[in-house]
Parts: sequence; structure tokens; C-alpha cells
Amino acid sequence: MSRILQPNEKLVMAGVLGVRAPGGEVIENVELYEIVRDGATTDPCAELTAGERAACKETVRFMAAEFGKYVRGTDALKRREKRQKEA
Repeated sequence: MSRILQPNEKLVMAGVLGVRAPGGEVIENVELYEIVRDGATTDPCAELTAGERAACKETVRFMAAEFGKYVRGTDALKRREKRQKEA
């Protein structure tokens, strides 16, 4: 998307997305931004109840653990492939 920001708007970095090539390697990291108006909160949890916040934290913990498994598995696969090529 491309547009000119209004005087009361600013860009706030919301995260980074790693773009992968068909072979699986990360080829580019793309920064993701959101447009925020003056006075608007940038805290995504600002309007959540205590129960919703707890659920979000638990979900993030689970996702982080699963991503860690994915990274470790990917690293192990790369090491195995490297050993096979060297043999």
C-alpha cells in the first residue's frame, strides 16, 4: 500500500516478516508498519480484559516454544544435509 500520511498520522513498526525462498532459506526480512493517529494507543493489549491478556500471554508462550522447535529442527536438517554432501 502506498499513500501520503496525514499530519496527525505516523508509522509505527509492528514487526518483521522473514520472506523465504522456495528452498527454505530466508531471502529477505521485510519490516511491517501500521499507521497510527495521534492520541491512538499502540499497545495491542490496551482494550483486553485480564482474562484475555492471560490467554494472549499463554498463546505467545506456546507459539514461541513451537517456533523454537521449528528452528532447532531446521538447523538439524541443514547440518544433516551438509554432512551428507561432505560424505
